[in-house]
Amino acid sequence: SPTFGTQTQPMGADNAKLSGLHIIIPIATFSFIFQYSIPSISMAVKRSARGLLSSIYGWTLAFGCLCYISVGAVDAWYFGSGIESSSNLNWLDYHGGGSVWAKLISTYVVCFPALDVISAFPLNGLVLGNDLLSAWYFGTDARTPPLIMVRFFRGVATVPPILGALAVRDLGKITSFTGLCGCIIAFVVPPTLFVLSQDKAERLHIPFKTVYETGNFW
Repeated sequence: SPTFGTQTQPMGADNAKLSGLHIIIPIATFSFIFQYSIPSISMAVKRSARGLLSSIYGWTLAFGCLCYISVGAVDAWYFGSGIESSSNLNWLDYHGGGSVWAKLISTYVVCFPALDVISAFPLNGLVLGNDLLSAWYFGTDARTPPLIMVRFFRGVATVPPILGALAVRDLGKITSFTGLCGCIIAFVVPPTLFVLSQDKAERLHIPFKTVYETGNFW
């Protein structure tokens, strides 16, 4: 019997579709961005266990990649060309025989991405707002900035995404744009910062190698 609308069997999918690489690459890159958290996470690990960090991060990436591929492959295989840009929306028609549990599962799967974003959005807004505030007061005493400036920069960090979400409702387009930003964050920003910081350190005649490069961290 059908469990998703009138669908009674998997629709099937192509083994590979190279024409979609420009869509998947930015999104996949963005989903694995966590390099900015490595220093803070690593510092919390006791020194005797730091030799295992490379393996831990490697296995974590491999496990995450396996999970993403498994879920994506199963969804593509089952829903075929009818899959939504955000696959959780396919669960709107899930009825699983009409039980109460099926309705609860359907509601949870459909609402989870929105609830996840809502829970993280204020934290991201605070962090970005504080970063913008620090950049504005760079080189000056920013320990006690005016409250109006704090609110202004937090508004700058949080209002544009809300307005953008009101204007663009297609999650597929949103993830494509955020994926492009993810590629820049992952492949452009880190090496640029490295080159610029190394150049400035050399001009100031100070060591530019970090503890992660010299081996002292381990």
